[in-house]
Amino acid sequence: MKFRSLISLSLRDTRRHRTRLAVFSLAISIGIATVVAVGSLRADLLYQIEVEARDILGADVAVRGFFAVPDSLLTPFRNGTTDMATEQSMASMVRKNGASQSRLVNVRAVSQGFPLYGHKMLGSEALSAGGALVSQNLGYQLGLSVGDTLRIGAALVPVVGIYDKGPGQSGIAATVAPGLYISQQTLTQTGLVTYGSRIQYSYYFKTNNTQEAETLKDQMEAQIVAAGARVETVADSQRRMSSAYDNLIKFLNIIGFVALVLGVLSIASAVGMYLHQKVRTAAVLRCLGMGGRDLAAMYFFQVAAISLVGASLGAVLGWGLQGLISNISEGFLPVRLSVTPHFGVMALGVVLGVLLTLGMSVFKLFALSGVSAMHLLREGLAQRSDTYDVRGLSVAALLLYLAARILLGSWGLSLWYLLGLLIVLLLLAGLTRALMWGLRNISGAALPFTFRYGLAAIRRPGNQSTLLMTALGVGMFMVFTLAFVQHSVLSYLDISEQAGKANLVLFDVTREQRDSVKEVLKAHHAVVTEEISMVPMRLSALKGRSVQAWQKDTSHRIPDHIFYREYRVTSRGYVADNEEITSGEWPPAMTDAEVVPISVEYYTAEQMQVAIGDRLEFNIYGIPFEVEVAAIRRVDFTRFQSSFTIVFPPGVIDDAPQTYAF
Repeated sequence: MKFRSLISLSLRDTRRHRTRLAVFSLAISIGIATVVAVGSLRADLLYQIEVEARDILGADVAVRGFFAVPDSLLTPFRNGTTDMATEQSMASMVRKNGASQSRLVNVRAVSQGFPLYGHKMLGSEALSAGGALVSQNLGYQLGLSVGDTLRIGAALVPVVGIYDKGPGQSGIAATVAPGLYISQQTLTQTGLVTYGSRIQYSYYFKTNNTQEAETLKDQMEAQIVAAGARVETVADSQRRMSSAYDNLIKFLNIIGFVALVLGVLSIASAVGMYLHQKVRTAAVLRCLGMGGRDLAAMYFFQVAAISLVGASLGAVLGWGLQGLISNISEGFLPVRLSVTPHFGVMALGVVLGVLLTLGMSVFKLFALSGVSAMHLLREGLAQRSDTYDVRGLSVAALLLYLAARILLGSWGLSLWYLLGLLIVLLLLAGLTRALMWGLRNISGAALPFTFRYGLAAIRRPGNQSTLLMTALGVGMFMVFTLAFVQHSVLSYLDISEQAGKANLVLFDVTREQRDSVKEVLKAHHAVVTEEISMVPMRLSALKGRSVQAWQKDTSHRIPDHIFYREYRVTSRGYVADNEEITSGEWPPAMTDAEVVPISVEYYTAEQMQVAIGDRLEFNIYGIPFEVEVAAIRRVDFTRFQSSFTIVFPPGVIDDAPQTYAF
């Protein structure tokens, strides 16, 4: 039969069912809307980060370090750029003058002209005159307004303005330590810059173009890193911001995929029942000489039309949902999202919806192609051959796998997801058939007529009970799985919901203050989850060579900060729950050897270029202390609990002068 005739006949066959088919098409719309909204959010976020990367960084190239970077390293940047600004940032407690409430803030002392890109609100004359710009979060928490006075260290600083966002800051990041901008002259007056202060020095440079910034980085990065600092360009800022939201995008992709699968299962179930009711019509057409392939093609066009309408509507709804997400996320992201439609994402959503619907309906289409004229004399579908079953299963699985790969971004993850879904489908289908078998063997003679009639209807010939119950079971399984994953992620991030986890930390408690602090905490019904002793020490030798010898040797790649930093170490005989031993053994088997075993954090060991068995020497208040690397461990520093780069076994450094943290 000609293509045009098939289309015409297909349209005529739907005349009495178009409203019903339109309702069917809505089943796929929600899934596609979610896919399009999530895909548009990701595309828009990456695009806006690329566009606003300079404003986020505040420069074309930046050099950062926890020390004043020597002029010899900064001179090539000054000579190769057109403008420069500097910043010193540190954590400190501030409070409104006359009030008792204090707040941890990120004090950012900036020079004139900062930032080099974006709004010049931070380089105003008011800052140079000794004022402070505070974030909205800090202003709200401390009840600040323009004209109020803040006590920062030893200085009283007037509030001259309140800002919404600073370069590179998001609402979530500013929640932990809100930003506060002052001039570098004001920072000197506060008295916060003293011996032991942890200050990050940042140097911002402006170039003529992006290529110049990358060239400067390539030329100077090795020397900058060797000195213990780092250099960052606009491209690095883009990658850093993109990776920061990578887990969010992955989770949203899972949501989109789950919504898509639920929508496809819904429309496949509806289309399956619709095609089942078309068996007699198909038998009549076979009596009139229509071939099996033409018959399957006619209903193929109908299913394609249903899915196309539903997917197109879902794409439009997804665009609207994108605008809603843009408004909600305004305070959480460092860039402002737009509501510009991403036609590529919308087209992908439509294609996925159509292909998956056809793939999940292919079983019924194959079955219809096997309908014969004899079906006018009997009920039910013709028995399908094993070939058709294998083809239908293969097509559905392949399309679902490709959709998972597109949305989840991993072949391996998609394969495991598909295998898990297949196992769930088989289990649910088996349970459903067992339930149907049990219902079939219930006599029900003592039951009321309505119950007996209902049971008989469930097991009537050609019923769709198995398909319906399996689809509902898969849907509920995926919804509850997604809810479980969401709860797990939020519980991991939400300190308040982590039973037994700390939400307050006290630092630098001396041995003399230890008992008094415990009494105060007990009086306020605070539960001490962890009491940590900390001993400061410095590295004096590494792998048999003194620190001075290493610093004179320019051939190695060990960063300078490894040699001059102060290490705060602790002692314990267990592996914390945010740690994982990658090599060695901890706690070690203690011997009478003169060398003390230690555990080193993985990335610190990489920077030190040490392995199991290498020896180090620390200086503890003038006393040399030789140690040997016995274990290397990975540490999750994102957890709100104590984390150390160096750990000693218990009992070794207990007599050394130390402070405590609770």
